[in-house]
Amino acid sequence: MQPYKYNGKELDRTHGLDWYDYGARNYDAIVPMFTSIDPHCESYYNVSPYVYCHNNPIMLIDPNGKDDYRFDDKTRTFYLMKKTDDETDRVLNYKHDKKTDTYIAKKSVRMSNIEKGILKDGADYNNKNNIISVGNGGPSVHGVKEFALGLSELIGKEVGGYGYSADGSGDISDILIGRTINNQYDESNANPNELGKKYKEKYNPRNIVLDFHTHPEGQLGATLEAPEISKDVEVMRKDKVFMPNASFLILYRSSYEMKEYDYTE
Repeated sequence: MQPYKYNGKELDRTHGLDWYDYGARNYDAIVPMFTSIDPHCESYYNVSPYVYCHNNPIMLIDPNGKDDYRFDDKTRTFYLMKKTDDETDRVLNYKHDKKTDTYIAKKSVRMSNIEKGILKDGADYNNKNNIISVGNGGPSVHGVKEFALGLSELIGKEVGGYGYSADGSGDISDILIGRTINNQYDESNANPNELGKKYKEKYNPRNIVLDFHTHPEGQLGATLEAPEISKDVEVMRKDKVFMPNASFLILYRSSYEMKEYDYTE
């Protein structure tokens, strides 16, 4: 008999309990409710420790009874609200209760399907350059690109960054996402210096194999239609001198999917 039933969870029929195993706690479909409290309920004192997805299963999912990050729009910082063992992370929308100085989860999801290893508690994307190691059990290059584009859409600004090959093979080992404090809707200001700080005397600008930025509006504009007047192409020609092995990409979204436009000369 197939043991995986509702929501793909295993139905445990031991001693006639008929509980669904959600990992962090069991679910009794007859009652219906979880049989124990949320292991992170202390983070949500205003929500019953027995509810599922803040009582909003239409908009939210919770594969194993844990979850949740918050994004502060003013500081552009991510905060871990609830530890997760899910395959991917997400960012929920929160409302600040000034009277109690607490954050209450709202119904909407701001970002979802973020690969593990990208989001970090307290990660400041406003004032700091963030370096994310990829491969070797960590997030994929594609996953970090997706995150960079999602961040760009979240703040309504361009986001820029670099891909670095530590061993010089061309395989990307690190992706730097540049700080966004001075970015505009059509301009980003990423700088690879943070990679130099990480690798010190081993750092080599020739190992920068990717220079990317996002177009949050989803258009390629002059870069595609009239490259001779494109600001992107103008900057690429200057940067190519210092990063001769880099490919130059624009990340944008079309029909809900991330697209990549290579404008390297």
